[in-house]
Amino acid sequence: MRSIGVLREELSAWAGDFDPAARTVVDCQAIVADAAAIERIAAAVKAQAAARVAESGSWKGNGARSAAHELARETGSTVGAAREALETAQALRELPDLAAAARRGELSPTQTSAVAAVGGVAPELVPDLVTRARETTVAELREECARTLASREPDPDAKRARIREERSLRQWTDPSGARVLQLRDAPDVIAGVMTDIAPAREALFAQARKRGTQIRPEAMDADALVATVRTGRDGGARSGDDGPPHKCAPRAKLLVPVDFDALLRGYPIDGEVAEIAGYGPGAVEAIRDILASGDAFLAAIVTKGQQVLGVCHYGRKARAHQETALEWINPTCAADGCTHIARLETDHRDPWAHSKLTLLDLLDRLCEHHHDLKTLHDWALVEGTGKRAFVPASDPRHPHHARGDPLAS
Repeated sequence: MRSIGVLREELSAWAGDFDPAARTVVDCQAIVADAAAIERIAAAVKAQAAARVAESGSWKGNGARSAAHELARETGSTVGAAREALETAQALRELPDLAAAARRGELSPTQTSAVAAVGGVAPELVPDLVTRARETTVAELREECARTLASREPDPDAKRARIREERSLRQWTDPSGARVLQLRDAPDVIAGVMTDIAPAREALFAQARKRGTQIRPEAMDADALVATVRTGRDGGARSGDDGPPHKCAPRAKLLVPVDFDALLRGYPIDGEVAEIAGYGPGAVEAIRDILASGDAFLAAIVTKGQQVLGVCHYGRKARAHQETALEWINPTCAADGCTHIARLETDHRDPWAHSKLTLLDLLDRLCEHHHDLKTLHDWALVEGTGKRAFVPASDPRHPHHARGDPLAS
């Protein structure tokens, strides 16, 4: 049996010589089918091998947050996709027929995951669902599998509790540059959110009809959600379902780094900054509107190249300026590869108990996971500022080695 490495080299050589312009449309149609099958086969093999690696616990030695985080880093995928792949691979151990179909390239990872979920409670339905997967769309297969699972759920309340325990609000930037917000929760909670935004949706619809304009339904839902959240923000958060609004409800600070010249010109050019920290580039005109709002929870960081000219906000504490500059430098966890932006902890590179100094140049922002690795297991960021490698004490780049610290040996 040839190793997968040899197969990889052969496929790489074939792909290197591939020229779609030199092929007929019929040829390309066949190539699409074969390439898709190869992709599905590789995904099944990769997931099952990764599940074996995950069991070994080797990812812990690499400082990863979880096996899914390690797989995501190795494969260039999202953590959610990696987690789903590992869970599906584990389920396939009890579903040999489904595993064989996946390794033959008959099902995509998404189809395999949907069928595997049903196989966990009704393995006798797997053969029919494998056949069904070839005949229908992914969306329809998912709905069919979800209905099957719901009909066989012995304890719906427990299932809802599990979903609620795993609820999440995630965000990322898609290839077009748009920011994506994903809310995952129990169906009734999502339904409640959609119901809550209904009044705003109706108002927006009426306004659009009066103007004689048309808005896509999903765009109107997005506008309604934003309008509802902003109304709640401006009116204050409520302490309970029937409680009065609290004007002093805590708010997160929004950081807006903008280059001085871009702010004056109205648009950035190469090398200039105009963005909302942690969320990506923003239009200078929008940034001007933010600055003009006078909101006490907005902070503008005016820069010129890499130099910070000033921090402008309305914070009460003297250290607020220092914290804002640090938040600009590290809008996400400073550990390279970590995208966490919430609940970051300010970390002293040298323990404050020893130095008694709180200098901006000696501070970093770390997520809870990486902060624990530093505090409990002597991991550290390599020398420098901003995003950089986060390494164990054995790594020659560790600051102990770089400074000649006796503890390094």
